[in-house]
Amino acid sequence: MMFLLLVAFMLMVDEGGVAALDSEICKVTSCKRYGPPVRFPFWLKDQRCGYPDPGFQLSCSQNKQTMLHLPRSVKMTVQYIDYEKQTIDVSGPDGETCLYQQLPSLNLSASPFKFFGQLQNITLYNCSEKSDKDSYVVGACPIIALPPDTRNNFNLVNCTKFVDISAIPRDFEFGITLQWSKPMCIECEAQGRSCRLKNVSTPPQTECYDTPKPSNQTVTCPSASTVLASYERTTNEFKDKLGQGGYGTVFKGRLSNDVLVAVKILNDSKGNGEEFINEVGSMSRIHHVNVTRLVGFCADGYKRALVYEYLPNESLEKFIFSAKGENHVLGWNKLQDIALGIAKGIEYLHQGCEQRILHFDIKPHNILLDQNFNPKISDFGLAKLCSKDQSAVSMTAARGTMGYIAPEVLSRNFGNVSYKSDVYSFGMLLLEMVGGRKNINVTVENTSQVYFPEWAYNHLDNGEETRIRIENESHSEIARKLTIVGLWCIQWYPVDRPSMKVVIQMLEGEADSLTKPPNPFGAADHMKMSAFKYKKPVNIELAVIAE
Repeated sequence: MMFLLLVAFMLMVDEGGVAALDSEICKVTSCKRYGPPVRFPFWLKDQRCGYPDPGFQLSCSQNKQTMLHLPRSVKMTVQYIDYEKQTIDVSGPDGETCLYQQLPSLNLSASPFKFFGQLQNITLYNCSEKSDKDSYVVGACPIIALPPDTRNNFNLVNCTKFVDISAIPRDFEFGITLQWSKPMCIECEAQGRSCRLKNVSTPPQTECYDTPKPSNQTVTCPSASTVLASYERTTNEFKDKLGQGGYGTVFKGRLSNDVLVAVKILNDSKGNGEEFINEVGSMSRIHHVNVTRLVGFCADGYKRALVYEYLPNESLEKFIFSAKGENHVLGWNKLQDIALGIAKGIEYLHQGCEQRILHFDIKPHNILLDQNFNPKISDFGLAKLCSKDQSAVSMTAARGTMGYIAPEVLSRNFGNVSYKSDVYSFGMLLLEMVGGRKNINVTVENTSQVYFPEWAYNHLDNGEETRIRIENESHSEIARKLTIVGLWCIQWYPVDRPSMKVVIQMLEGEADSLTKPPNPFGAADHMKMSAFKYKKPVNIELAVIAE
C-alpha cells in the first residue's frame, strides 16, 4: 500500500506549477511542463534576474519551446541544460530541418558559449535536389558537409562549394552541445547549493548560498483518502493494462489535468534492481523526439515504478505482425518514415549523448508509436553506458531477445560487443517490417518456415526483384531499399556493418544508389545453422500485401 501511495503522491506532486522557489530574486521556471528548467545563470525574457550577460537570456516561442538567441539573429531550440557540467544542448528552431544552413551565420565569439566535444573542419556544398550525390544529403537538407580530406570520394557534379568552416562539432545535424565557463557555478552545484550574483561586485561575481526555506511554509503529505482517490483516478486501479514485458507490466494512467501517462510497474527486483537503475540512468540522459520521454519514477524498497508519456498507437509489433496476414496497414511511405525515425533515435543514443547508450533490445515490441505514428524507442532495462571512444563493451551474459541478438553477443568468436550490436538488431527489425512476419519463430521447431532475410538476399543476389508483390512501383522501391539496408545491418561480423549515421544516409537516399551487400549468411554457416534452423526455399512468392 505504501508503494501505491508513493506513486500517487509522485503524480500529484508532478502536477504542481512549473515554477519553484530558488532564491529571493529568481524562481526556477520553464516554458512548458517538462520543458528544460530555467534558472541562474539563465533567465527568461523580461525576468531580468540571471547573470547580466544578454547571451543567457532565453525566450518562449509560440508553441512553448525554449529558445536560445545567439549572435547574428541565430535562434536555437533548447533541449536540455546541465547545470552541473555547464552545458546546454540545442537543436534547430521550430520547423528548421537543415542546421547546416545556419552555420555561415553562427559566430560564438560574441556569446558566452563555445562548442563542446570533438571538433572538425568541413566544407559546405549547395546541391540541387536531383543531384547525383548518392545518399550523402542530410534529410531534406540541400547542403552536404564534408571534411576536406574526403571531398574527392563523392560525386559533387551538381553541387557548388560555398564556404569552408573551421572547428565545428561532429554530427552537427543532430544538434549541438554548447558550454559556458563564466559564471563558474560548478562548485556550488557539486555542493548541492545554489549560485547567485554577489550583491555588490564589479565586474559581476558569483557566490554559493543555501536555498532558504520559508519559516511560514511547511510541506505536508496529503491525507490517505486524498492519495487513494488520486491513485484511483490516475491508474483506474491499474485495470487498463497496455502491455507486458520481461521486467514489468505497463498500465494506462491519467493525471489530474487529463494528461495520459503510461505507468510501468516493475517486477520484484532481483539483486540490486539493475534493470531499474539502467532504465532511469539511461532515460535521464535522453532528450530526443524518437525516444520515449520519462516523466517520473518512484521506488519503495523492491517496489518500483516508471512513468512515461502515453503513446496511443502502442507498439510497431501490432502493425507489422498479424495472424490474419493483414500486414503493412500503415502503408510503405509511413513504414519508411518509421524506419528513418528509429534509425535517428538509435544514432542519437550512440552519438548524441555525453556517453554512448547501447540499447541491446531493439525490436518491434519496443518501438512505440505516437498519435501521428512517429516512432519512439522504449524499454531501456538492458541498456549499457560506455564512453564514445570505447571500441568494445564487457558483458558477463548475453542480453536481448532471440532473433534480434547480434552474433558477437552470443559468442566473441564473431567480434567484440559494441554499438554495432544495435545495428544488427535494427537490421532484423527492418527486414521484419518488409516481410510482415517474424524472421525467426523461436517458440516452435519449424524447419520448413521461410527465413525471410536469406530468402530476400537470394533474390537480390540472383538479380531478381524481391518478389514481394506490390503493385505501386514507388512502394516496391521502398521495400527494396529497406531490404538492402537491413541486409547491410545484419552482416555477420560487426566490422562489416555500417554505423547508424551511414544507415540514415542510406535510408534517405534512393534504392538505385545502394550497393548490394555481401552475403551475410556465407560466413560460419554451420554455426548459424545450429542457432537458427531454417531451410532455403527460393522459388516462393510472398502474398499480396494489403495497403
